[in-house]
Amino acid sequence: MRDVLFSPTGQMLAALSDDNTIIIWQQKNGEWIYNSTKKGKNLNNLHFLQNGQSLLATSRGDIYYDEIRIWSLLNNKLPTVINASEAKIYSYLDYKNQVSISFNNQIIATASRDNNVKLWHTNGKLVTELKGHPTEVTTVTFSPDGQFLASADKKGTIKLWHWDDNAWKEKTLPPSPHTKRITNLVFSPNSKMLLSTSNDGKITLWQQQVEQSTWLLRDLSPSNKSKVNSVAFSLDSQLLVTADQGGEGKLWKVADSKDIRPIKTIEHKPGINKVLFFQDKQLNKPLLVTASSDIKFWELDGTLLTTLKGHRGAVTAIDFSPTDNFFASASEDHTVILWGIPELGTLEKLIKQGCLWIKDYLLTDREGPEILKEECGQVTVK
Repeated sequence: MRDVLFSPTGQMLAALSDDNTIIIWQQKNGEWIYNSTKKGKNLNNLHFLQNGQSLLATSRGDIYYDEIRIWSLLNNKLPTVINASEAKIYSYLDYKNQVSISFNNQIIATASRDNNVKLWHTNGKLVTELKGHPTEVTTVTFSPDGQFLASADKKGTIKLWHWDDNAWKEKTLPPSPHTKRITNLVFSPNSKMLLSTSNDGKITLWQQQVEQSTWLLRDLSPSNKSKVNSVAFSLDSQLLVTADQGGEGKLWKVADSKDIRPIKTIEHKPGINKVLFFQDKQLNKPLLVTASSDIKFWELDGTLLTTLKGHRGAVTAIDFSPTDNFFASASEDHTVILWGIPELGTLEKLIKQGCLWIKDYLLTDREGPEILKEECGQVTVK
């Protein structure tokens, strides 16, 4: 499994498999039941639209380009397709963030191999094109407030577009220090910071200077320059975490542009595939969650709270339900597991609660029934 994603309401769960199928489950009367399966070629870039009423993914359209498919989850109609010859999206499975959805769920931004950023309505109609990149665009992302759109190309050039006077206009950024393809391009929740990482090992933070209406560049690159796999901002935009393929996670203080510095380093070997902040309601504070061969919960001071073992392959993706009562993890072992979130404190409590959920809700149609017998007993597949 390569990805897992909850709908905005938390009532739907989609998982992207290595065999290029998307399996969708729906919560009914407290149980997760199979809803449908969607198929394509080289599927990537999962997004729910219209409050979970439809699902978007990119799919191989021809030998060079990906197309966009949008399936309705309310009926069995054929998907809306934005043709590959029009979209011209890069067709590489290891590329992500080739598609971004605006905050109001009305506009789809795509990265195109014709050097342009293309904006589409969710009905498949082209709205406009943003031109200016010198080479193929590989990454796009909307800011949470909808006022900015960032794009990056194959050679590491980053452009910032601002919604002004009913049009997207390019903003001047300091020249990007990147020389290779951008691997992560993420806005902070308050939309005042933009973080980029690249295959060149560099980490760059742009911070908006509101008084001057400019963006200040900060170099956060580590000395070892190990490839950064995942990044995340805290909900209050005060903190940033970066995680690399060598298993090092670094927590940064970024609230004050004059005092940006790392404040804690954690290790999760052999490599961290995914990192995110989780706001624990019971502890009433944010925690860090990292995914490697297992899943770990951390205090922000670096104290390890607990470790979740269950998958027999690398954990590739994690997503928390909007209700925060449970989260889903996907793995190279071809399984998706739903975990309950009990009081954090001891491994025994978490494993016990996790197994209760797994018994009922292990989401797989492959080798799953045998995977967790050692710790959880007989597993039932719905």
